[in-house]
Amino acid sequence: MISRKRSAVVRALKTEGLTVDEISNKMHLKRSSVRRYLRDSKELKNPKILMLDIETSPVWVRVWGLWRQRIPYQNVIKDWFMFCYAAQWLGSKEVISDCVTPEEALERDDSRICHPLWELMNDADIICGHNVDRFDLRKIMARFIDNGFLRPSPYRTIDTLTQSRKHFALSAHNLDYINSIFSLRLKEDTDYQLWIDCENGDEESLAYMVHYCESDVKALVDLYEKLRPYMTSHPNVSLYIDDDDPRCPHCGSTKVVKDGTYTTNVSVFVAYRCLDCGATPRGRKSIVSKEKREGLLVSTVR
Repeated sequence: MISRKRSAVVRALKTEGLTVDEISNKMHLKRSSVRRYLRDSKELKNPKILMLDIETSPVWVRVWGLWRQRIPYQNVIKDWFMFCYAAQWLGSKEVISDCVTPEEALERDDSRICHPLWELMNDADIICGHNVDRFDLRKIMARFIDNGFLRPSPYRTIDTLTQSRKHFALSAHNLDYINSIFSLRLKEDTDYQLWIDCENGDEESLAYMVHYCESDVKALVDLYEKLRPYMTSHPNVSLYIDDDDPRCPHCGSTKVVKDGTYTTNVSVFVAYRCLDCGATPRGRKSIVSKEKREGLLVSTVR
């Protein structure tokens, strides 16, 4: 079956109400392939932005005390592993997740859940998370290399924690606090006992851990959309859309209007306002003549 026919069948099954897993089983396709056919069926190929969160176990160590301890690696009794992950493609309502089984938790074996996570990341253009650069992605890469996976295809990242700290003097920058300030969705309640029970292979606790992780991703989507217009280093999503229309580099909307000018030390550009997400991009072409720019003097830089 050629890709175009297969894509049509996938879309038809989705219209009939089948889930991605049901379509995957029925057509003998990977879940990532089903999701790709569904995304590629749109008139324009939008960037694939993956909202991502993981949960990991604690590390068991021997210590001499509770305060200001430097713990050598020889004191590690049991190293950490990944309990679960949750992900959501921006623009989709489906949350994709997987978790270790009770048996895998007791063995501290996360190799099975690494494979579908790798497929998701390999398919992404942009990966977004709260502290995703310093925590989630580095933890995931540690599990990938330990379990024999190659690095996924290149992707850009958006870290909402970094963006929050950069642009806002909030009293705290953890996900739940920020979302409470902005009246957005909050994380589910939990405590440290959940992590202990999951390490012990408790099936009910592992199920709740996945639910907790999924709630983090839903809260992350809300926060990302709230912060997006303020992100001055947001990846330019219009590069992923195959047309020549002027688009907002933050959300890809064509509803952009002129909104003043943006001035640097050597040039002036037209400023715009996105009527969908509220971002304030600028044009790339200077409105200052070449002659004017060549005659400009600038301050000395030490």
